[in-house]
Amino acid sequence: MSNISTSPNYDSNGLHILDPKDTLGHKSEYITLLQEKALMRYLPKSHGIALDVGCGYGRLSSILQRQGWQTIGIDPDDVQLDYAKKYYPDIEFRVGKLPDIPVDEGSVELMMMHNMLRVLKLLDKLDYVKGCGKFVAPHGHLVVVDNIWKDNPNFLTEAWILNTFEKEGFKLQQRIPIRAGRWWLLYLIRYGLIPRRWFDSIAEYELRLCAKAVKFSKWRYFNVMYLFTKEDTKRK
Repeated sequence: MSNISTSPNYDSNGLHILDPKDTLGHKSEYITLLQEKALMRYLPKSHGIALDVGCGYGRLSSILQRQGWQTIGIDPDDVQLDYAKKYYPDIEFRVGKLPDIPVDEGSVELMMMHNMLRVLKLLDKLDYVKGCGKFVAPHGHLVVVDNIWKDNPNFLTEAWILNTFEKEGFKLQQRIPIRAGRWWLLYLIRYGLIPRRWFDSIAEYELRLCAKAVKFSKWRYFNVMYLFTKEDTKRK
């Protein structure tokens, strides 16, 4: 797990990377654990290059690497990449961003965009994702994890995500909510009121609970994982 206490707090656009109220680092530690469990549970088995687009300081890149993927982290922020290179020396990190990421077309078996799309929305740069499909090999995979908040204009809609990546040649395989915002237990975790030894059991419980969510409430967001497969257009 990354050394969260020394990781950057903001990206180059001035956006929060971590919750500024998480002074103990317990919330970030718990969420990282939960995300690791979700990736290990739902991602396809490793068999090639995994590209973590918008990798930040490498927290989730390290999880992909531990799963056996040959991982490359891509981010435009030099400060975050300096941290990533220091704490994850076995992973290759490259400066870059969509739409012209520094890898060969068709060379990637798994592309991950984790909590990146809403950032692009806030920066009015969602058109950057156009053309991303050309980097993923036929039958390769795209993993999109982002926050969905029904009827909230500051968040993406599920329809936008599905339509956008369908146009890039991807077919949805699974849709799994993995975390709920404004969950009362997370507040107790953030303020150190729950022992860290309980985090594993709580994460398992939250994953089971969220996976059952079919409809979303307008009162809170859900962090949702979308698993896509790249279609082989040559066979059509």
